[in-house]
Amino acid sequence: MLNICSSNALPGDKKISVALTGAPQTMLATLYAKALDADAENSLLGDVLARDAVRRIDYDWRRTSVTPGNAAGVTNRTVHFDKWAREFLARHDRATVLHIGCGLDSRAFRLEPGPGIEW
Repeated sequence: MLNICSSNALPGDKKISVALTGAPQTMLATLYAKALDADAENSLLGDVLARDAVRRIDYDWRRTSVTPGNAAGVTNRTVHFDKWAREFLARHDRATVLHIGCGLDSRAFRLEPGPGIEW
């Protein structure tokens, strides 16, 4: 079951401050890489949720060391995981997906699983 959050959850242009360190901070790097991909001319993922989240988070994105040049590694890996998940879901119309270690990943929204899938 997906919990869909409104993209208008924050009034106006208010940004959310984050203060993450260590392992939790790494999810910001993958989020940022997907946001950069969403703004690319030939986007692989088209993850506008990642792009919109990055725009709403008050954070020095340079701290991630992700650049338009190296973001492709993250997005290519994500494309493969999306493909494998789509193949699994095509064979199983009733399943429970445990998206472990997903951080701020929006795969469930990209894949749009059917009504028999619990995510």
